[in-house]
Amino acid sequence: MKASTKRRLQELFDEYEKRKLQDRKERQQAGTGRQEFLERFDRKIKETIRPAYKELADLIRSKGHGCEITERHESQDEQGCILSARIQMEILPDGVRARPGERPTISFIADGGRQEVWTHVSIATPGREGCSGQRNVYTLDEITEDTVEEEVLGVLSGCFG
Repeated sequence: MKASTKRRLQELFDEYEKRKLQDRKERQQAGTGRQEFLERFDRKIKETIRPAYKELADLIRSKGHGCEITERHESQDEQGCILSARIQMEILPDGVRARPGERPTISFIADGGRQEVWTHVSIATPGREGCSGQRNVYTLDEITEDTVEEEVLGVLSGCFG
């Protein structure tokens, strides 16, 4: 093999290794940023969203309705798809028998890739027209007790209004 061919091959492989190393560094940095965001989201749940949900749930229950609050940390399903971290409030109107998926809900869902939180609402009850879908998108700093209350009031207005 000619020396120039060997030199060119060496340059190609050296450049390839540099790109691989750079890609690995970028993936690690993105993973670190994602993890930090999810940790901040977890703190936001503990310090802001859950306390506001709990106070609202207590009021809802005092009026004779059911209310459940659930959380899920980010995970992967059997196919490797990411299941986003979220906290959800599910309202169970008194006197209404509803299966999961037919109950009013409000969820704050973390998008670790975009580092934002979006709300998903469902205003569905048996025998009534309802709707569901993404409602708003927030940064973590934009989520306050007032934000949570307004989101829940929107669902309650659709459910009981």
